[in-house]
Amino acid sequence: MNRVVINVVTSDLGDSVSRVLADVQRFGWALNEIAASASSADTAEFKLAVSAPSDIQLAHIEDRLARHPTVAAVQARWASG
Repeated sequence: MNRVVINVVTSDLGDSVSRVLADVQRFGWALNEIAASASSADTAEFKLAVSAPSDIQLAHIEDRLARHPTVAAVQARWASG
């Protein structure tokens, strides 16, 4: 398992966090960190750090999490170090 950092932009922080965390649990990834902040009146952002299999494609993570209706954008990257 390697650490992946996932940045999510959303129109509804509570809805998106709950849906993304349900996916994290369903996929069997370990949640290492979560942080959230409001960007404006219309959007918010949150960042997750998870332990995911090293053979997973980052595009797969992005596509899977972006399917949620309140998620506007997802960016995943391997954590350095």
